[in-house]
Amino acid sequence: MQHQAREAEVFDDPRAPALVVCRAPTDPTWSLARIVNRAWARSQRVVSVTVEGDAEALTELGIDAPWLDALLRST
Repeated sequence: MQHQAREAEVFDDPRAPALVVCRAPTDPTWSLARIVNRAWARSQRVVSVTVEGDAEALTELGIDAPWLDALLRST
C-alpha cells in the first residue's frame, strides 16, 4: 500500500484524481481488490474501482480494445 501511495503522489493533481482499476475475475482476487479499494477509500485524489473482466477494465480506463491481450499485442 505504501508503494501505491508513493505512486499516487507522483501523479497528484487535486483537479484530476488518478484512477486505479482492479481486475478481479475470481473470489480471491475480489478479496484482494477490496483491500486495495479500502486503502484508497478516504482519498479524494484516487478513484479505485473493481471489475471482473478485461473488457470492463479497459472501458473504465477509456481504452478501445476488446481484451488485454489485444492491447498488449498492439503496443
